[in-house]
Amino acid sequence: MPPQQTMSQDEVLALLGKTREPARSLDIDKPLKKRGDGSRYGKREVKGQMNKTEAEFALICESRKRNGEIVHWMYHAVTFVLADGLRWTPDFVLLFPDFVQVCVDTKGAGPISDTSLAKIKMAAKTFFWITFVIEQKKKDGWHRRVF
Repeated sequence: MPPQQTMSQDEVLALLGKTREPARSLDIDKPLKKRGDGSRYGKREVKGQMNKTEAEFALICESRKRNGEIVHWMYHAVTFVLADGLRWTPDFVLLFPDFVQVCVDTKGAGPISDTSLAKIKMAAKTFFWITFVIEQKKKDGWHRRVF
């Protein structure tokens, strides 16, 4: 098998047709802003704290664990290095009884950004032994995309 080539963050951004934004300083004492004002974490008020969609999915994970469908689940447990300076942290990591690992990124009902899709696709290609999933909560329930 040929060695995996890694792409720099600039190469990934070029594929997406974007350019690197200048670094911004973050004031960690201030709570993060709400969606629509350019904040980094959407509706999440505090980094590391679950939003409503993630909290609902965590309840589903706990129910599946109690039913024996999964052995263990964790929130924001791992961060994948996708390219030079480009990282991605899935919302959940699930461990199944047959030792299959699944990384889940939860999304609300709105459109999924091209950046989110590019990162999960890159993770799936690079870490091919792990299953990557987007679970999107819509009005009629959860919709799953497997990569």
